[in-house]
Amino acid sequence: MSTVLSVKDLKVHFNDASDERFAVNGISFDIEEGEIVGLVGESGSGKSVTAMSIGGLLAKERAEISGSITLDGKEIFNCSPQEMRSLQGDELGIVFQEPMSAMDPLIKVGKQVEEPLKIHKKMTKKERYYSAIKALSMAELDEPKTVYNKYPHELSGGMLQRAMIAGAIITNPKLLLADEPTTALDAMVQAEILDLLRRLNEKHEMAILFISHDLNVVRKICKKVIVMKNGVIVETGLADDVFSNPKHEYTKQLIDAIPSRKKADRKDG
Repeated sequence: MSTVLSVKDLKVHFNDASDERFAVNGISFDIEEGEIVGLVGESGSGKSVTAMSIGGLLAKERAEISGSITLDGKEIFNCSPQEMRSLQGDELGIVFQEPMSAMDPLIKVGKQVEEPLKIHKKMTKKERYYSAIKALSMAELDEPKTVYNKYPHELSGGMLQRAMIAGAIITNPKLLLADEPTTALDAMVQAEILDLLRRLNEKHEMAILFISHDLNVVRKICKKVIVMKNGVIVETGLADDVFSNPKHEYTKQLIDAIPSRKKADRKDG
């Protein structure tokens, strides 16, 4: 099994920060081919800044970044903007939290799904169309040809998130970066999206870094868990081990905060 992502001693400090505290302070972790790894923590823990660093989405003039991030063996901090765009299209797919704000309301969904192919692949218009239909089908959208011709506002939140996933996987990337992909969805749709990500992982051996503040969601999909607090990793391990026997007090607090049926029953009683 090969290493898809390797983060070593990553540090991030925003230039406009009011204090000297690092948003991310010397974290290291690896993701192997086919793994689903959860990166969890409360707001301000550094998990989203970590995700932005991996995705090459932090402007160099905005933050001081040091350490190393290698994606499929390529050091992204050494990449030119053009090389980074190529890496983002070929090796890395990104799914954001709010699909409605991430999509252009004036462009049909299918055109946005196939956009990575337009940028990164030499394909005819017809080839891009059929690739987009295939990706929409892989994202388990009914009637993908109809969805292709819809505008974002014509789709439900769950359908839009599936379309975002289709756009992220259309180039068959080695790593899918999913930043709070189910937060804006109701419980039933959330479960469907988690099942979809799990099936994509199993069928295509696509590694997934799943960022969330919700340990309950992470527990359902991730094999490994990384817990962050105040810019550092406080605990890491197999999900089953972390949930059954948490070592760090912060992890215990996060787990205790998970709503459970037993807690609800005690409250009702």
